[in-house]
Amino acid sequence: NVYNAFVHEQELWHKTQGRTYAHYVLSWHKDEPISPEIALEIGKEFAEDFFKDHQVAIAIHTDKDHIHCHAVANSVSYFFITSSAISLFFSQAHNNPIQQYLCMI
Repeated sequence: NVYNAFVHEQELWHKTQGRTYAHYVLSWHKDEPISPEIALEIGKEFAEDFFKDHQVAIAIHTDKDHIHCHAVANSVSYFFITSSAISLFFSQAHNNPIQQYLCMI
């Protein structure tokens, strides 16, 4: 499962302390004309743009009156032996590059 895969990668690089993942929700207004398939494509693009070289689990939910996408990224890169890069994504809201990115799509 995804959790075990994340933990395995963290243990492999001895990075099991501190933040272990980043969780973002991309959400659309209920009147927004978006399909689950398009939401998934946006979620994949989001993960590729911001979490390159990290394991990312993406889930599309249609259980509410609006479509939303969860993206959960492992804090440890499978390519680089560091978890510090993910800290960029936990910056203050007004400086957050992810929020700026989402405003552009």
